[in-house]
Amino acid sequence: MKALKVNGDIVTDNEAWIYDYLGIDYASPELIRNGLGDANGDPVTVEINSGGGVVTAGTEIYTMLRKYSGKVTTQVVGMAASAASLIAMAGDVVEMSPAATMMIHKASTVAAGNINDLENAQNMLAAIDDSLANAYAEKTGMDHDEILGLMDSTYWITPQEAIGKGFADRMMFEDSKEPLPAVASFGGIRNIEKLKQHLKKSIALDKSEQLAFLNAQFNYLKLGGNTHD
Repeated sequence: MKALKVNGDIVTDNEAWIYDYLGIDYASPELIRNGLGDANGDPVTVEINSGGGVVTAGTEIYTMLRKYSGKVTTQVVGMAASAASLIAMAGDVVEMSPAATMMIHKASTVAAGNINDLENAQNMLAAIDDSLANAYAEKTGMDHDEILGLMDSTYWITPQEAIGKGFADRMMFEDSKEPLPAVASFGGIRNIEKLKQHLKKSIALDKSEQLAFLNAQFNYLKLGGNTHD
């Protein structure tokens, strides 16, 4: 069985290069598409630990997992929040670690312009929320409006509640007598160490390379303007 990972931000294929450049975890449609191509119809497991990201990238990944010819098992191993929770819904079987969490909420964006522009942005977000609720409702069997109500409150879900409401099918390790592995470090610490290494590398670059590096970091910060879920 092939294992795919949805770790870090969920980004579009056009944004993925900056994450590669900075060495930051991410998931993009192309990464998942390539992994499914390698699996060639065999069963796949998608391990998820992500706070979400660009909603259109998340829906593309969700759709390709639903279309995949082989069995798909999604496993929430840390967090499946926002667009990552949508990807979790694509599994034929959805599993959650006893220590994992899931979160659903309404989409957000940054808008500017006249009253018509802002109204269009509002309509766009409402349409996105309805579409996301379709996927959650299909998986859980819950009423569409009830799902929207949960999304409105930025709803955090424990493994037990996820199973009870139909967002997940079972708990990982239920049939295992082996103890759960201990977590030795936190993601924040690992990310700080990565940042230190990148800063050391940038100091060693010549002036033209430093400029390219700084431009890449600036463009990365600008990614917040995308529509995120």
